[in-house]
Amino acid sequence: MNKPFFLIVSLFFPFVDFLYILQLEEYDFRQFFKWIRNKWWKRNFQKVGQVIWTKKLIILFAIAVILYLVSIIISFKILNFWYLKIIGLILVTIFIPLHVILAASIFLPVDIFIKRQIINKARQKLGGLSKCIIITIAGSHGKSTTRFFLFQILQNKYNVHTPDGNINTFFGLAQDILKNLNEETEVYVVEFGESRHGDFKKFFKLISRQTIAVLTAVGSQHLSLFGSQDAIDQEFLFFLNLTKAERILVNDDNEGVRRVAKMCNRGVEKYSNEDVFSFLSQESLPDSLKIEHIRQNAGAAVKIAKILNIETKTIKERLYKLETFERRVKLTKVNDILIIDDSYNINPESARAALEYLSTFYDKRKILITGGIVEQGEYSLLKNLEYGIQISKIVDVAIVANNNFVNPVCQGIKKSEKKLQIIISKHPAETQQILQRILKANDVILIQNELPDLYWN
Repeated sequence: MNKPFFLIVSLFFPFVDFLYILQLEEYDFRQFFKWIRNKWWKRNFQKVGQVIWTKKLIILFAIAVILYLVSIIISFKILNFWYLKIIGLILVTIFIPLHVILAASIFLPVDIFIKRQIINKARQKLGGLSKCIIITIAGSHGKSTTRFFLFQILQNKYNVHTPDGNINTFFGLAQDILKNLNEETEVYVVEFGESRHGDFKKFFKLISRQTIAVLTAVGSQHLSLFGSQDAIDQEFLFFLNLTKAERILVNDDNEGVRRVAKMCNRGVEKYSNEDVFSFLSQESLPDSLKIEHIRQNAGAAVKIAKILNIETKTIKERLYKLETFERRVKLTKVNDILIIDDSYNINPESARAALEYLSTFYDKRKILITGGIVEQGEYSLLKNLEYGIQISKIVDVAIVANNNFVNPVCQGIKKSEKKLQIIISKHPAETQQILQRILKANDVILIQNELPDLYWN
């Protein structure tokens, strides 16, 4: 479809736009209602990303359009005068977001049935792979990097599988099990992506048997969804207490993990970034492992590798060659400009760590691209204000997205006496234009995030 024509259609009939938001919210009705409550009149907001036309979304689109047409037919039959029919048409069109949510509600029982069948099949298949070593990784952050590091260290000795990309929901894992595991799979490395109370219970129903369980970090990620830090702690405590893993590894460098581990009624083993120094000296660390929280993830990987009898020589060789996971402190050099891509997600702890790493480039102009810190609930303003203050102490140029957090971030930055340039980006494409305009040789750019369309003004 011609893009200008599509934009005009979406202006009046925003089915696709609101389905896109529902998809970004992972079909969570409560979160969708929160979003449309403040953005009811917003249109054409597919700027950062685009809708993904899955089979489910195509079905929801069809149901929503049918509901809309039925509503118009009913209003035309009920209303007698032409001007009332026009008013009815306008009102029905205004309520397109409700047609979208009603379509999702109608399809929900079918969706639940289909997912339940797939999950049951995956559970049965995994239960039949009794010789497969299963390693489950949980944490507020660091899960994917730990998983990816471990995969790289193990892959030459074992037939090891880990899901592609960022698959960490229980349904995504069920699909992965059915598609990719077989009798030859010796090691299966997965991460559990929690966002609400009870999520780990679902994961344990799918993957009830684990060989090794790992807790990488406990922080404030998803604070707005859990409601409190105590609720987050309790969910991770549930993970430690309920896992049937033979061995449980916890990150002793992380304050939140130490707090939760003290309450655990199971025996746990500790790992830290110091485990890496059993193989590499401070002077010989590759760039990716010079960042402490990344080194902690490598610490978990080498600890597991030793448990699985990987030779010391092999671990050392692999540590030198470790590649960081996509958009997790990924270093790229373009001509004379260094790019540090840490844009996958953000929380106060990882943001601070990445800024501290940026500060080590003493002889370079430091440029930051950010959209603020998400999912902090009632502490959102405070956390973004503190984040802005941290930025002001390190960064020379801050490019801040014009989204929900732009004001507190900029207020924090302006509290510093340091001369710091702040540039507000109204659109992701504008960020690229800004960079093209201001970049100089030997600059270093830290991309912390620009956030999805859910957060843009």
